[in-house]
Amino acid sequence: MCKETKPLELFEKEKRSKDGRGVRCYECKKDPKPYKAFWRLKAKQKLYDIPIEITKEEVAMLFEAFEYSCIYCGAEESQETGTMNLEHIVPMKRGGRHHVSNFVISCKSCNAKKYDHPLITFYRFHDPFTGERLDYIFKHVAYFTKRDVEQVAQEFYSEVDDGIE
Repeated sequence: MCKETKPLELFEKEKRSKDGRGVRCYECKKDPKPYKAFWRLKAKQKLYDIPIEITKEEVAMLFEAFEYSCIYCGAEESQETGTMNLEHIVPMKRGGRHHVSNFVISCKSCNAKKYDHPLITFYRFHDPFTGERLDYIFKHVAYFTKRDVEQVAQEFYSEVDDGIE
């Protein structure tokens, strides 16, 4: 949610609340996709003992940063591609965290194809995944982990070159 101070009449009506208004303003209600993705993540939290280190606002920022399109193939959300997903760059099975530095936005198809493969392995066998998109992911991770892009890239490549595939 935007967390801005706004007049009460700009908030959705909610019969269950004391003042008759909900917690979301009409502007925030227009684009619930990032918030639904966050709540899906929270629901899955019960399956894994991994703390959630990302906020709803950061999820919304990711959707904006990736322009609501798949980082791997560039597909935009449609009836054919379905809803975009929060995708772990490093899968949870491989020690990935629920942190903004470990999430990108992907379509259902790419999410399913990547499964629990290392990023570089997926890059090597998934043709629509270009070097330009891979570099963007390296920059994303570097920014949120406050590291050098080359260091991040080397880490991802060494994961595969060391036989961790």
